Amino acid sequence: MKKIIIYYAGKWAENLLTIDRYKKVDYFIDEAAAAKGTVSFLGAGSEKPVFAPDILDNENPDDIVIIVSDNYGYNGAKKVLEGKGLTENVHFFNGWKLDSYFYKRYYSDSSWQENEESNSEIISQNRFDERSEIMASLIPEDTRSLMDIGCGVCFLRQHLPEHIKYYGLDCCERENVDFVCDMNNEPLPAVNVDMYYMAGLVYYIDDIERVISQMTGAKYILFDYGGIERYLRLDGVPEDPLVNARNNYASPEEIFNILRKYGFTYEKGYWNWKSGKIGWHIYLFKKIGC
Repeated sequence: MKKIIIYYAGKWAENLLTIDRYKKVDYFIDEAAAAKGTVSFLGAGSEKPVFAPDILDNENPDDIVIIVSDNYGYNGAKKVLEGKGLTENVHFFNGWKLDSYFYKRYYSDSSWQENEESNSEIISQNRFDERSEIMASLIPEDTRSLMDIGCGVCFLRQHLPEHIKYYGLDCCERENVDFVCDMNNEPLPAVNVDMYYMAGLVYYIDDIERVISQMTGAKYILFDYGGIERYLRLDGVPEDPLVNARNNYASPEEIFNILRKYGFTYEKGYWNWKSGKIGWHIYLFKKIGC
């Protein structure tokens, strides 16, 4: 594995790095912090060295991966690194925008695959039921009906209050599924609901705008973006091989812009990045005027 170097040692690096990730860092580079000599996010005994960017003059570019930890300072770091002959998305990366390409190119650890194969039933149950419970807690009290698109085994149903009418939709026949629909090729069922709910789904939608354009009659849209942990991990372990097998799905920013275009505005959300588990961003959008 290549050396992992973090550019900037401030608060955004601390936000980016979990304990496991921090332990894998070889050193930091930060002009402002270099005088201190070390940085520690975990207390005494966990110090990591901090150097000025000139330390990179002693490195073989083929042996390092530089992760820029501050999204706002990325352009400044890019200027310095390119001045040293390093190439964006080859030698250095924005730490908040890492994708499956990054991991597949620079890491060969396949332990995550073995883990999925040997513990798939437990992993699926724990991961997706926990997510459903969290997402259910964000459903507004005035919701009387919802459609769970990509419902799978309907984890959400058990977390809903009795007054909410539940419709489950999936791409194939399953027990307790109300509608079978290939959302990439067929229109959504003509059912009036207060909320459209999408968990672990957006990365499988070929044309997210086409789908959202069919949801304008609802008051709420609740969805997650489970790829966030993929953006954060620096240990070469993609969190979901199914998600990372795709590279054409919409980014959160693109989805937000589409939702705004069709009259929805952000209401509230949830981010569990500190839990040390699989990371999710969860977003609740509300139709303006409802």
